[in-house]
Amino acid sequence: MTVVYATNDEVRQDLSHICASVDIEVEDSAGTLIYGVAADSRKALAQLRTALGPIYRIRTARAGDEESWITFLDTIDRSFTVKIRRQLPA
Repeated sequence: MTVVYATNDEVRQDLSHICASVDIEVEDSAGTLIYGVAADSRKALAQLRTALGPIYRIRTARAGDEESWITFLDTIDRSFTVKIRRQLPA
């Protein structure tokens, strides 16, 4: 029996869709890091944590006024991080 795991690109694409579903606008991504912006980074982090919970194992998270981030592990223990910056007023 052969088991095929998602590639980093596939996981990053999945994460981009999850981020969009909780109102995080993805600005950039590279490797295992995704950068996004949201009107309220704390609220976005809480929603992202809830959305990721059933799929990924959350390793650590930090909620801040200007920037929040979450690091989690996928099914084969690869570490991914999403950094959420508060969107500055225009």
